[in-house]
Amino acid sequence: MRCLPVDFTPQNPVYQQTVHEAWKDFIDGHEIRGRVPDHILDGWLLSRNACIDPVRVPEVPVLERVPFDDLCSQSAMLLNAAAPVLEMLDSSISGTGHMAILTGSSGHILATVGDKDLLNVARTQYNMPGADRNIDKVGASAIGMALQRRCPVQICGYEHYNAGLHSWRCASAPILADASGVLAVLTISGNIASPEIMALALVTTFANYIGMRVRQQTIETTGQKLEALLRNAHDSLTYPLLVLDGNGGITHANKHASTLFTSGELELPGRSAVSLVSSLDVQRLQRALAGQRQGQDTLTFLTGQGPQRIACTFSPVELSAGKSVGMALALNPDMTATGGRNRGRTASGPPPTS
Repeated sequence: MRCLPVDFTPQNPVYQQTVHEAWKDFIDGHEIRGRVPDHILDGWLLSRNACIDPVRVPEVPVLERVPFDDLCSQSAMLLNAAAPVLEMLDSSISGTGHMAILTGSSGHILATVGDKDLLNVARTQYNMPGADRNIDKVGASAIGMALQRRCPVQICGYEHYNAGLHSWRCASAPILADASGVLAVLTISGNIASPEIMALALVTTFANYIGMRVRQQTIETTGQKLEALLRNAHDSLTYPLLVLDGNGGITHANKHASTLFTSGELELPGRSAVSLVSSLDVQRLQRALAGQRQGQDTLTFLTGQGPQRIACTFSPVELSAGKSVGMALALNPDMTATGGRNRGRTASGPPPTS
């Protein structure tokens, strides 16, 4: 059995006849006399090893409603990222004799859109949501081979292992969200006699776009989780804390800071830190922020209860490389100049005056 180079396009009638003869040789256990691409031969071997009957339509397992709903819930981020692509494909390939299929990493179809007549035909071959399209269930198809090879795959006509798929032309591309492997597979399928729509290039482009959207959603979700963790950590402190960016803008304020300053007008995030101190202390605060170093001072803050002299500590917020990207400003309303526990020279300017 040999794999020889291919000189014809997959849908070329001469090539299809050659592959058909090779397929018959293969299922009969004879030496292949035709030219077969290596990924097609690999698929046939995988199918035979899985004991798939090449001439009978396999009985494909289909998930019941509850397990399918659970799978969709687990794939919510993927389905959300793929929704605009499936909607676009639905409107663009309807009436062309093609359908689009979104398959999860488990090999189960999650969604199908496209030509309504073709969708009805597909259901008779278990090419529908909930169906398991792994190679060990249906034999080699573009979906199964894309999952197995982790690269775009096109399988046309007699290149399919199972005779029930010989009238189909399918192009699949993996959706890769990260380095962990294939998240899903996007497929465009149609009758081999349907007009060519450059399905492989189209499906590869859209699969890459879905993968990009999943990565963006993952970053946003991770950021939201980190934001919640940071907020909870800040709120667990017993003193007011403000986190400032490099320009002195407030990016975070814990609940104690909000209670101290908020009087029903503006929220603290988005405001400038200098707006929280009296005009007499603006320059001292600006010097402390510009210095980007650890320091202490006592300033007059404009709290919700009126001006108060409050002791504060400045701590640079640094990246792992040591570059400062802002400041953390911790306040201690109990340590004021009046109490005399925080008087003296500071790192940011002259001794505070009471």
